[in-house]
Amino acid sequence: MHDLWTTEKRLWTDGIAAYQEVMAKDRTMVFGPMGIMRRTDIIQSLGDAPRWSNVIMSNETESIHGQAVGLLAYHASAEQKDGTRYEAFCTSTYVQEDGHWRIAQHQQTPI
Repeated sequence: MHDLWTTEKRLWTDGIAAYQEVMAKDRTMVFGPMGIMRRTDIIQSLGDAPRWSNVIMSNETESIHGQAVGLLAYHASAEQKDGTRYEAFCTSTYVQEDGHWRIAQHQQTPI
């Protein structure tokens, strides 16, 4: 599961290329103020969005179901270069697709 945590952090701190690389074909995200987003909407929304310069994940919980599903849950504390801070409870679901772990679902509840 270590690789999933590394991938999860990349999705917070790296650019749009990280999402394009690790997103499952049928991906869903849920953000409190933005609502439910599908793959195309996610890519479009990331175009001009500033990335987080740092994220600290705590209270990490993980589980593997069979050979093809991995679940992560955690508390995220993130900061942008301009000092903007953000905290949320998050969940992500990864699936095996084409021999690679791909993120299929992500949800954030701001706190």
